[in-house]
Amino acid sequence: MHSIDDHDNNNATSPIDDVAGLLATANHARQRPKHIPRHTSNSYMDYALHRTTALRTAIHHLEQELGAHSPISHMSLGTDKLTLHPHPSQSKLSQQELGELQKATHFDKKELQQWYKGFLKDCPSGMLTKEEFQKIYKQFFPFGDPSSFADYVFNVFDADKSGSIDFKEFICALSVTSRGKMEDKLDWAFQLYDIDGDGKISYDEMLAIVEAIYKMVRRIEVEELWTKANTATQVGSMVKLPEDEDTPEKRVRKIFRMMDKDENGSLDMAEFKEGSKRDETIVSALSLYDGLV
Repeated sequence: MHSIDDHDNNNATSPIDDVAGLLATANHARQRPKHIPRHTSNSYMDYALHRTTALRTAIHHLEQELGAHSPISHMSLGTDKLTLHPHPSQSKLSQQELGELQKATHFDKKELQQWYKGFLKDCPSGMLTKEEFQKIYKQFFPFGDPSSFADYVFNVFDADKSGSIDFKEFICALSVTSRGKMEDKLDWAFQLYDIDGDGKISYDEMLAIVEAIYKMVRRIEVEELWTKANTATQVGSMVKLPEDEDTPEKRVRKIFRMMDKDENGSLDMAEFKEGSKRDETIVSALSLYDGLV
């Protein structure tokens, strides 16, 4: 691949040639040479982290070199490929895009166009970054620290694990959290708690999410969250958290005592769903990310 800095005036390649070269090089690099540690090796995680960081840095530098006049808005590094994203060429979704999204979500065509217009206004590149996602949460929870919880939610929205959220990922996730059936919401919530994606929720994973919630909201808001799930009082009335829920650790221990029927130290999908339906506070906690985005 030619470096942009190596171009001369007589025989310069186009930015697209450079992008194509980068794609070929980066995607080839993602193949597994013999010297790369296996997934089960203790050194694999360190290797994977360093490799991904290096690739993202290279992509960022190339985006800067291409500049504003390139037809490429940005690039995203997924789990198995590097993807080019052109600049959004229109302020409205096409009829084909509308039809596909209407089938995949609980929104009608008018709502989809409205959401798309707002999405492009906030994200002119057509992509929502993790930093921008955190800012959204900070607006709703200015007195807490929502960064950790926002990161966990972002990872579920980012379905292709590219490091950014496009409009389709955004609107499909929003459709589930705001208008989905309870079964769909619980499927989505399970992904949130199952941080490593191994199909079960460990005690430590549940604790990480609950700690993030407690950090994000003030104590009085946590108490309101549980109050609305357990009483018929008006919004704004408060009760003190029960003594067995006044810390994240106590809250998670209580959840596991109720949900972990086989007492193996983790929750599978069936245990999580059954317990969440019996404990309305788990369902109520879903409202923390129903309307934030």
